[in-house]
Amino acid sequence: MIRPLPALLLAAVALVPACDRPFVPVRTPEVEILAPDPAAVLLDDRITLRLRATSFRGVSRVEVDGLALSPVGGDVFEGEVPLVRGINRLVAVAWDSEETPGVDTLRFLRLDVEVGTLPGFDDPMGAWTATPLPDGSILFAGGAPSDTARATDRLLRFDPAGGTAAVVGSLVHARAGHAATLLPDGRILVTGGASRGRPRGVHDLVEEAERIDPATFASTAIRTIGDPIRNAGHTAELRTNAAGLLVDLVGGAGDVQYRPSSEFGVRRDLRSFVIAGDSLVARHPGVGPYVEPLAGHVQVPLSDRPAGLGGRHLVQGWSADGRMLENHALLFDTAHPQGIDVRAVAPPVPARNDHAGVRDADGLVWLLGGRVPEGSAAAGLVAPGGSVFVPSFGRFFALPEEIARALRSRVRSTATLLPDGRILLSGGWSSDGNAEPAFEILQTLDANPPLP
Repeated sequence: MIRPLPALLLAAVALVPACDRPFVPVRTPEVEILAPDPAAVLLDDRITLRLRATSFRGVSRVEVDGLALSPVGGDVFEGEVPLVRGINRLVAVAWDSEETPGVDTLRFLRLDVEVGTLPGFDDPMGAWTATPLPDGSILFAGGAPSDTARATDRLLRFDPAGGTAAVVGSLVHARAGHAATLLPDGRILVTGGASRGRPRGVHDLVEEAERIDPATFASTAIRTIGDPIRNAGHTAELRTNAAGLLVDLVGGAGDVQYRPSSEFGVRRDLRSFVIAGDSLVARHPGVGPYVEPLAGHVQVPLSDRPAGLGGRHLVQGWSADGRMLENHALLFDTAHPQGIDVRAVAPPVPARNDHAGVRDADGLVWLLGGRVPEGSAAAGLVAPGGSVFVPSFGRFFALPEEIARALRSRVRSTATLLPDGRILLSGGWSSDGNAEPAFEILQTLDANPPLP
C-alpha cells in the first residue's frame, strides 16, 4: 500500500527544482546611439535618431522626450526628433516586456554654422598674434611669411568692418610664435617667440619682452630679472596673488635645461613672472612647476573676467616623441584659492596642435585647423576642421565633414571673436609652409548679419 507523503516533506520536494535555477537580477533596459554620431556637431534642426535598446526580457517600446520611436528590426528603434540650437539633453525611456523602464539622457550639440571669406593681405603671416582693440579693430603683431622664413617686427591694425589694414608701428624685436597678453591698463605684453617661423635651437629664441601702447602703437622693451624667457609656441595668461600681477607662461619650444648647458626641446613647465613696472621678475630660478610637454597648444578662457583676475582656461595640444603621441586637454583654474589647479579632461579626437582657439559668444570653445597626427606621430598632417568644447558637458564635439571641407587647411593661425559674434580666422601657414592669404569668417549666431 502506498502511503501519502507528509505535507512538510512534499513542500521540501517542491522546493528542490527552484533551488537549481540561477538567480537573475532584474536589470532595466539600456540604450545605445547608432545614429547620428553623438560626438559630432549636428547642423540640422531635425534628426533621424536610431537607437539600439537591449534587455534580457526584450524591449517592447522606446520613447525620446515623449516621442515614440518605431521598431525597425531586432533591437533597433528609429524616429525623427527635433533639436534646438545649442545643447540638447534628450531623455530616452525604454520599457521591457514587463513594463520595467530604463532611463538615459542623450546629449547632442546642434549649431547653425556658415563659412565665408574676407579679402586678406598681400603679405600675410603665420605664428603672429591677434589682439582685439576697444574700437573693434584687431592688432596683428609679428609673425613670419613661411615656417622657414625670418620673422617680422610689423604691427598691423585691421578693421574687420571696413576690411582695411594699415601698418601702424613695429615691435622692438622681430618675432614669431610669441604670446600677446592684454594688461588691465589696456597695454599689450609681448613675451617669447623666435626670430624665424619655426625655431631650430635656443639661438633662434627672442628673450627680451616688450610692451605695446595701443594709443600710440609704440613698443618698449621690458627687462627680465632672473633666468631669461626662452619660449616659442607657448601661451600666456594673467592672474593676481599676494605678490601682485603675474603672467604665467605655459610650455613652448625652448630651453628645457639652463644649467650646466642649454638644451633645446619642448618645455613641460609653467613659469610665472611678476609684472613690476618695466620689469618681469621670475618667480622660479629656472624651469617652473611641471605640467605636460606642450608647444603649439592653445589656452582659451572659459569665462569673461577682467584681465588679471585669472579664472578657468582650457589648455589643449599634443606632443610626440617618435611614434608616441600624448594628447592633452587640461582645465587650468588660475583663480583657485590654493594656487593654480590643473585637471585633465578627455581630449578631442583627432588630436590637434599648432591650431587656433577662441571662445564664442555662447561660451563654447572652438579649436580650428592645425595639425593632426598621421603615420609617425611627430609628423602631423595639416588639416581643416576642428572641435567644439562644451564646458557644461566637459566634452569635445567634432565639426562635421561639410564644415571641415569649407575651411582652409592652416597651422599657427589666429581665431578672433568679433564684436558681432562672428569668428575671424586669419593668417597661418598652409600645407606648403607658406602663409595663407585669405581670411575666413565663421557665423554661429542667429542674430549675426549675413556673411559677405
